[in-house]
Amino acid sequence: MPFITGIFYEWQAALAIAALLVILIAKTVKEKKICFETGFPLIFTACLTAGHILTAFWAVDKGMVWLGVVKFLPLLLFVFAASKEDDNLRFVPLAGVVMTVVSVALSPIDALKGHVIVSGRIGGFFEYPNAFAMFLLICLILVLFKEKIRIVDWVFAAVYLAGIALSGSRTVIVLTALTAIVFIAWVNDKKIKIIAAAAFVLAAAAAGIYLFNKLSSLTNGSTFYGRFLYFIDAMPVILKHPFGLGYYGYYYTQGSFQTGVYSVIHIHNDLLQILLDVGWIPAAAGCVMMVKAFMKAEFQYKVIMLMTVLHLLFDFDMQFVSMSVILLAVVIRSSNSKTKTLKLSYKTSLASLAAVSVVLAGVSVYFGLASFFNYLNRFDTAAKIYPAYTEAQKMNLVNAQTDEEMDAVAGSILKHNPNYPLANNAKARLAFSSGDILSMMDYKEKAISYDKYSLQEYLDYLDMLTYAISMYVQIEDYDSAEYCISRCLSIRNDLKRVEAGTSELGRMIDDKPELELPAEYADYIDMLQSMMGT
Repeated sequence: MPFITGIFYEWQAALAIAALLVILIAKTVKEKKICFETGFPLIFTACLTAGHILTAFWAVDKGMVWLGVVKFLPLLLFVFAASKEDDNLRFVPLAGVVMTVVSVALSPIDALKGHVIVSGRIGGFFEYPNAFAMFLLICLILVLFKEKIRIVDWVFAAVYLAGIALSGSRTVIVLTALTAIVFIAWVNDKKIKIIAAAAFVLAAAAAGIYLFNKLSSLTNGSTFYGRFLYFIDAMPVILKHPFGLGYYGYYYTQGSFQTGVYSVIHIHNDLLQILLDVGWIPAAAGCVMMVKAFMKAEFQYKVIMLMTVLHLLFDFDMQFVSMSVILLAVVIRSSNSKTKTLKLSYKTSLASLAAVSVVLAGVSVYFGLASFFNYLNRFDTAAKIYPAYTEAQKMNLVNAQTDEEMDAVAGSILKHNPNYPLANNAKARLAFSSGDILSMMDYKEKAISYDKYSLQEYLDYLDMLTYAISMYVQIEDYDSAEYCISRCLSIRNDLKRVEAGTSELGRMIDDKPELELPAEYADYIDMLQSMMGT
């Protein structure tokens, strides 16, 4: 699974659903019954799946909800398919070596820039260096934290360390150093202690030299401050929405509550992401699951869980379904679960599973196809398959050739996401072109409220209001002109409010607020203030 970008996209999750359904059916045929492990892995994944389904009633974007269901359904199916006795991690170390070697070999190919290589860093088949590095750290722990370490394990470890260094992931490099310290303290063989300590010093020096020479941008603290900016901005939202905002809800609403300039789909903290997407109950179930598993786990699994949790608090590892599956496999091996067998005849069991599989396969194929065409930049086709697919429709809106097309696409988006700035902007421009100034104001102000750091939005609004004032004065509709003037005058105060609401962290990141009106706009507002005597 890690080899298809870690199953990051919904269409890849649909493929995983199909594979897991086949495994479940094969397991039922083999055992002549439906049986599965009970416990917190099942509770957590069931809560997560149910949480995504239930957000359809209150989600920020009710259309994207079902793509979220497809994205995370493989986790529940994996728990049903997995067994505590199965070694679901046996191929992970080899996958880490193969991915690293192949990625390095492919790195000189220009066509793969942005895929295997991201900003000069090895991203592996995850296409994201941080997730790739965390995957390799898990591989490293699997091969070293065991009673008998073979020569091939040391070779594998060297490959993983090289891959982590080439990824340039600061957090994972720090976690690797912490893992090395834990390993040196844990291992009993004095010879291995000395070798490991020497290797740690050499690896740390090599990694430090590489990062200093090749990745000087990593010394920039903007990314670090940005993470905490995201976290702090989201806290009031999490408290206000105990059942979550739905899939992509955080992304679509952050413009209304952010206190700095940024636009991110994921908050770079998987616990907060769960809280934002589906609320407190699945997040609490996940925390209890991890704590209970950690208490019972073998030392090797304890280290994996500890390092993974530390990393996911500053990144979005669990948005890669394969990383979530690996963590679940560790948890299942460490849990005190019991096997539950449904009291059904073999024929009834098989028929029931087949019926459920047909439904799930149909749903996953439908949404998976839409996601796949969106991935291929075939946005029109994706939207034809699933018209409520906002991520596809927004590109159709950008590419709209006529007012009629723009109106239709914007209207479609606003049906399931009424606050989406791009769609509200389109509606504002259409209302303006038809002379409906009041509707233009409503749409434009809603768009600005969800994109408050965009100076261009305010300038665009001022341009339309200026034209409206001129038009109303010409037809001697002075009341309407005065109302438009009042909206113009409010824009400067709005900008001052946004500037005052910018947090200290918002001023410490690279993207600074640019909210000062150009001279010609400022002079125009001054003139209106003078004319109105305010």
